[in-house]
Amino acid sequence: MRKTTGLFAASGVAIAGLAFAAGVQAQTIDNNFSRDHAVSVADRQHPEFTPLGLNLGAFKVSPTVEAGLGYNDNVRYTQSDKTSAAMFRVAPAVSGATTWSRHALSFKVGAVSDSYSSASTENTTAWNASLNGRLDINSSASLNGGLSHNRTYESRASYISNPLAQKPVPIDIDVVSVGTTLVSNRVKFVGGLRSQTENYHTVNSTAGGTIPQDYRDLNTTAESGRVDYAISPSFALFVAGEANQRRYDQSSRNDSDGYFLAVGTSFEIGALARGDIQLGTISQDYKNLTSGKLTSGYAHAKVEWFPTQITTVTGLLDRGYYENPTSGTISSGVLTTTAGVTVDHELLRNLLVTGNYTHVSYDFRNGARTDTSDTLSASGRYMISRRVGFVAKLSHQKYDSSGLNAIRSFDDNAILLSAVLSY
Repeated sequence: MRKTTGLFAASGVAIAGLAFAAGVQAQTIDNNFSRDHAVSVADRQHPEFTPLGLNLGAFKVSPTVEAGLGYNDNVRYTQSDKTSAAMFRVAPAVSGATTWSRHALSFKVGAVSDSYSSASTENTTAWNASLNGRLDINSSASLNGGLSHNRTYESRASYISNPLAQKPVPIDIDVVSVGTTLVSNRVKFVGGLRSQTENYHTVNSTAGGTIPQDYRDLNTTAESGRVDYAISPSFALFVAGEANQRRYDQSSRNDSDGYFLAVGTSFEIGALARGDIQLGTISQDYKNLTSGKLTSGYAHAKVEWFPTQITTVTGLLDRGYYENPTSGTISSGVLTTTAGVTVDHELLRNLLVTGNYTHVSYDFRNGARTDTSDTLSASGRYMISRRVGFVAKLSHQKYDSSGLNAIRSFDDNAILLSAVLSY
């Protein structure tokens, strides 16, 4: 287990006095980079069903709790000897944000506890806490930053999950970020710095003994920037890039430095469609000579189509190198390509339905193995009032692993029915 670091303390000193924010743009005058002619089904507000929240001083606080029953026919994601189990979920959360006309602070604390009827080793209680904010310098410039801690668990369906693990691997993730947004009439700049630590916890093995995870403890820093130039109020070209440094606590053999560099376009076609597409090159240079430098094409895109005001079709594409460290042998990154499409439809004003298909391919660059994952899901959200709603989700996943170093292939089906109470 990683020793406690001074990550939060050092970052707190560096950004003391600022209002922190993550993902909140500066308040700016109308500019050439707004893409808001259409409102997606998922983002559309329904005032008669929107929880009022609690007004506590400068904050509007919104507590929620979800209670659900589910079922999975393959909770350990195995190829044979499948274990099916019913699941009970409780997920409380509290979020809050300031109502100031300038600057912003927000926070969120939440947890998700899953308990299985006949597979208690799969029981997990994940939780997260975050503090975000924004300091508006003027109408065209802002500083932002954020702090977060997340206790999560590695999915049994992960390409790196060890099938001998007696239970899912607990992971603690700490993130600190700072950034800036600058906007003029035709030029927009967004830059940021991000530091992330990942702490993996040792678990027992079904074969006896333990499965150490300390070798996976990772520190990542990243520096990113993007410059957009508006050709018109609905079309912009941009260049974007990010450099990263990945450092392992126990051994440096899997350390690496990487980057991506891309050009792209941000566009909006009236209220019919909008998108952000970037293409370029991506590289990850590993310290060990066996893996060496990995280079491939880079793509990241999100396109939304609005065939009607009550239907949104969203396409996503992403490509990047992810980690595949091992304790006993030299390993390198996994080139992961994700493509998906989501359809959201407002069947009734208080009934939203969603369908999704996602395909993921994993190319193990330093091993004879190729994996693919295909997931189909359908969900619905029914709002009875401001305070009560119901959610249902059905999903099917098929995972195939092939090659000399292939792991298990599997498929699973899951369903979850939940009641959501909000204030």
